[in-house]
Amino acid sequence: MNERLTRLLGARPLGFEEPPGGHTRAIRGLVRLDSGDRVFVKMADDKRTATALRSEHHVYSSITAEWLPRLVAWEDGDEPLLVLEDLSASRWPPPWPEDVALLLRTLSEVGATPLEVEPMQPLTSSPWTGIMKNPQPVAALGVVDIEWISDHGPALVERSSAIDLTGSDLIHADLGAENLCFTDRGPVIVDWEFTARGNRYLDVATTMLDYRLAGGIPPRDALPNRGAWAALLAGFMGDQASQPPPPWAADGPYLRSLQRSLFREAIDWTQAELRI
Repeated sequence: MNERLTRLLGARPLGFEEPPGGHTRAIRGLVRLDSGDRVFVKMADDKRTATALRSEHHVYSSITAEWLPRLVAWEDGDEPLLVLEDLSASRWPPPWPEDVALLLRTLSEVGATPLEVEPMQPLTSSPWTGIMKNPQPVAALGVVDIEWISDHGPALVERSSAIDLTGSDLIHADLGAENLCFTDRGPVIVDWEFTARGNRYLDVATTMLDYRLAGGIPPRDALPNRGAWAALLAGFMGDQASQPPPPWAADGPYLRSLQRSLFREAIDWTQAELRI
């Protein structure tokens, strides 16, 4: 990787620091250069991470916006190499800003941005449908019990099924505290491998769930149909958290632990909105 970076950047790497967080198995880290600059680097090490990096590069090379990290260099091949600006000195939540109005306006700008990407696939059924058929794994998370699932499952299926994930908006589709930061130029969103055309309120809902988890109170007008979104995210997080760690995740146990925390928060949000 050092030889490739020297050729691409015209500067020699002096050090590599792997930052905390991140679920990808791609090689990733902050590189200090002999020019005095620092950059953030991602390099694929298998077909899955190569595809992900190409998706990210498509976004960075096609859109110029303050809410994107600046693209420094790119090289495709068997092991694609993506070089971005260093955002390590930015403010990564938590803690979140007290006022998330600027973030919400940014998400509106993202949604209105033209870019040719694949459409979001529609939901074929509510995640609560599967949970009701086999409630034990979700009940074992210790957030709700089988009786609670039996009592409220039908209503959760109905409410969450009202959400249509399809649409014409540009969406990140995996947005939360771990892939956005706050800079002097405003919010910046990273990790665009799941980019799609869909319902922009998916990004708002997942971000506001993370905001709630850190103790924030989302503005009441940030999200239409809040109860339905909360029910959908609760079902999704519960279903994911109850499964074995995925082989593609570099930190599978941590990922499932985070999803369990988000499941608990989404259940609290659902109960508050639907009064159950």
